[in-house]
Amino acid sequence: MLHGHKIFAWDLAFTSSAGTYAFDVQCEMLADIGYDGLTYAVWSGSRWETAKRLSTVKDRFGLEVFSVYVVIDLDQGPQHPINAGTLADA
Repeated sequence: MLHGHKIFAWDLAFTSSAGTYAFDVQCEMLADIGYDGLTYAVWSGSRWETAKRLSTVKDRFGLEVFSVYVVIDLDQGPQHPINAGTLADA
């Protein structure tokens, strides 16, 4: 905590042209350098498998999950793969 404020990182910082660090590695790095938590980007439903593990982040790494970023395309409707897991069946 920095001057009474919690410091969070958005997982986009771990993506580059070389690829993306594994989720557990991201959490380990954030914990090691003193962050309090993270924001996780699910994007368009493509990362739900990893998102299912968010409930374990506090116990495993001592980090809070500050928020989850999800993108949906309402023009495509709930059945479209880009919205997988984000919209209820209509």
